[in-house]
Amino acid sequence: FGIRRQRLWSVGLVSLQCELRRLAQGRQLAGTCTPLHTRASQRVMKTLSFIVAFTLLAGCGGAKRSLNTLRLQWRGIDNQTRVNPNVSQALSMTPIVLYELQDRRPDPYAIAYDQRNNTLIRTPDNVAQFYGPYLRQMLAAGGARFDGSPLAQLTVEILEFTAVEAGMFNATTRFRVSVDRGGGQPWTKVYEGHSKRWGRTHNPDNYNDALTNAFIDAARDMLRDNAFAGAVTGQFSGTFAAPPNNPSTL
Repeated sequence: FGIRRQRLWSVGLVSLQCELRRLAQGRQLAGTCTPLHTRASQRVMKTLSFIVAFTLLAGCGGAKRSLNTLRLQWRGIDNQTRVNPNVSQALSMTPIVLYELQDRRPDPYAIAYDQRNNTLIRTPDNVAQFYGPYLRQMLAAGGARFDGSPLAQLTVEILEFTAVEAGMFNATTRFRVSVDRGGGQPWTKVYEGHSKRWGRTHNPDNYNDALTNAFIDAARDMLRDNAFAGAVTGQFSGTFAAPPNNPSTL
């Protein structure tokens, strides 16, 4: 679209130069303001109007362009999380290991959707690898111990991770947490987070704001859950959840 705009400018400027040349010739011939001078001035104004109008149209057309690719950024605006005292105590008393996040979505690189332009937005980044260290940081801030021999093993599987632009930037994150203490079936629960953001359309920062804070909201839900605290300390049991193949720790 930039080439089209440049052509419009070139045509408009050439026309403007011609009209200015005619206007100058009219002044030389007539000396002062004459009908010829007036008509030349009117042509100049029309040419200027032409340039302005097409520039505005080009700008409006450019604003309709959609975003197709989004690089992930951590934009934790709402990352101040008040941890449930029971969760904080459980994490501080029980050494844990956090396996690398697993992305269970059908398309792990599809992360957003522009509803206005019906455009799917993808990322070249690995969502699970990008967000895993931040989840570890939030657990550590909540009192988690990653030293010594772990008594509880945490597996987190991403089930939903998306942002939709439709007037606002609306993001949703869902992940399943499994806690395995090695004495039976792992405890499992799904946590969900949401975020809404106003902002300029097609802005990568606004998409990342919504995605990041939806993820934080889901993690906040987990860190406030008494059931999660009980699972870490071994007071709860749940449905079986198979651990990932060859898991590695964060």
